[in-house]
Amino acid sequence: MSDANSEQCGEEPSIISGSLTLGLLLSVVTSVILIKSGRVGWSWGFSVGAGISLISLYSLSTLVPRLTMPAASGASQFLLALVLFLKLPLYTIALYAVTRMPGVDARSAFPGILVAPIAITAKAVGAGVWHSIAEAAYRRRIRRGGSVIMQRRQGRAAWRRRPQLTEPASEQS
Repeated sequence: MSDANSEQCGEEPSIISGSLTLGLLLSVVTSVILIKSGRVGWSWGFSVGAGISLISLYSLSTLVPRLTMPAASGASQFLLALVLFLKLPLYTIALYAVTRMPGVDARSAFPGILVAPIAITAKAVGAGVWHSIAEAAYRRRIRRGGSVIMQRRQGRAAWRRRPQLTEPASEQS
C-alpha cells in the first residue's frame, strides 16, 4: 500500500515496503547460499519463484490503492481488472520457462513463491513482538511506582522516567 492509503486504513506505513525489502533480502541470501553450495539449478528456480512472488506483492501494493482511490476515474475498475488479469499470463510464461530450461530445477520455484508470504508474516510477527515488548516495559515502569512520560520522537514512542522527588540523605533522619 502507499503511505497515504495505509494511514487511512490505520496501518503502519512501512509494512509493505518492509516486507518487500525483507523478501528481496531473503531471496538474494538464499540464492547466494544455493550457488555457494553448488546448486545453481535450484538457485535459478528459487529466484524465478521469488521474483514472481515479489512482483505480485509489489503490483498489489501499488496498483490497487492507486486505481481504487476516490479521485480515480471511472475506468479505473476496468484498468485494475485488466492489469490483474494480465499478470496471470506473465506468471504462466515464467513458470513454463522454469520447467523447460535445462539445468533448472522446477521444484525449487515453489519455495521461491513462498518468499512474499513468509516476509509478510515475519514483518507482522516482528511488529507484534516489538509492540508487546514496549507494552511490558511500560507496565513494568508503572508497577515500580515511577510516573512515565510518553514523548513522540520521529514517529516512535520513547519512554523516560520522571525523576522522583526525594530529600537529600543529609536531611533524612
